[in-house]
Amino acid sequence: MQVTITLRGPLKKYGGGREPLNIELTDSKHTVRDVAELLKMPSSSISFIQINGKKSDLDTILKGGETLVFNPRVAGG
Repeated sequence: MQVTITLRGPLKKYGGGREPLNIELTDSKHTVRDVAELLKMPSSSISFIQINGKKSDLDTILKGGETLVFNPRVAGG
């Protein structure tokens, strides 16, 4: 099963400079959290996730063919 991933802002470093990423997952029972772990992206760095344009979370089970967007936590003042 394949998913397409876009990393925003400082999360881009987890994509190795490639954008968007197309990742082939070997199993059919993967979650968004599995993808983040595969990219070695700490969940504490993620503000919110979109799957096919809709807000989602790390525990969403993927079916294949989705487009994931990982958005970073931002600090400022």
